[in-house]
Amino acid sequence: MAYVDDADLSVGIKLLRPKAVIRLLGISRPTLYRLAQSDPTFPSAVRLGKNSVAFVQAEIAAWIEANRLSKSSKAASGGEAPA
Repeated sequence: MAYVDDADLSVGIKLLRPKAVIRLLGISRPTLYRLAQSDPTFPSAVRLGKNSVAFVQAEIAAWIEANRLSKSSKAASGGEAPA
């Protein structure tokens, strides 16, 4: 995990705390951390302090879009059906 500095925040980066990512994805907290550890395409958390992390909103949105597109392309090619 990387630390956030003031320069990163000055460019308008929006950070989502884990609770917001959980609500957005409709998953549990353990599933969020399982994804973060096991899926190399899942965005890395940004360490805000000793006991707090956040995710970059744009990276989460891009991950959602990439998964949506990969699922729809698998369905179109006869792979697994979209959820």
